[in-house]
Amino acid sequence: WPFGQSLPFVPKDPVLSERLGELHELLVKVLIVSLVLHIAGTLKHVFIDRDHTFARMWSGRDPGALPPEKNSLLPVLLAAILWAGTLTVGWASSAPDEPSPAEQTEQGLPGGSWTVREGTLSIDVLQMGQEVMGTFDTWSADINFDETVTSGPAGTVIATIQTDSLSLGSVSSDAKSAEFLNTQDYPTATFEAELVAEEAGYVAEGSLTLRGESVPVSFPFDLTIDGETANMFGTVTLDRRNFSIGDAYADETDVGFSVDVVIELVATKANSSAP
Repeated sequence: WPFGQSLPFVPKDPVLSERLGELHELLVKVLIVSLVLHIAGTLKHVFIDRDHTFARMWSGRDPGALPPEKNSLLPVLLAAILWAGTLTVGWASSAPDEPSPAEQTEQGLPGGSWTVREGTLSIDVLQMGQEVMGTFDTWSADINFDETVTSGPAGTVIATIQTDSLSLGSVSSDAKSAEFLNTQDYPTATFEAELVAEEAGYVAEGSLTLRGESVPVSFPFDLTIDGETANMFGTVTLDRRNFSIGDAYADETDVGFSVDVVIELVATKANSSAP
């Protein structure tokens, strides 16, 4: 084989390499089976049929006493069908499966998994015209992000918040009641989004599911990366009415409509040694 490892018009692709490797293994197995069948056929001619077929093949001369041969294209046709079928089945069976969104998260697509080391998830609301600040103490985020992407989709995030972990000063119990967050029936809130790199920074485009309501949310954030450590800060303003929270309070005299959400976290890339 004088052409080395590079072939014209054949890309150096790891997926293609794996598929061709699997196909090669299948073809070798079929070839071995064919060889065994040929040997079995030879033994049949020698010990069962007791004819001169093997002698003629071995010596290349007709030892005589053989009936005239009738050439047929059937063996060639059957062989072509066998090998074409093997190639088709092998190529189809080696096709890679498309990962589901959950599998993409597990695999760290598109860029790699990041682990949240520390962070805060806080909210700011108005009660009777006074600012009240609180935090969710229990939450997690599965982050997959490619820091090399400078424009367009750069990753995904799935954040899960335990709503009962909210601390909101003297109104914590009221905030968790059925009239507001209803943490008994809806113990978790989920934010699923695609992380998009833009000229002005980054934005998480997705949906927030809270109190059984899923609402589209565009969450801009700032990001700085130092080696394998990322610092993120973002804020977004939500309207509680979109989630049927506090429907009994139709104006902002007692409870404001707007809820400012602030997230600040530090994450490290998977398998990194950063503290």
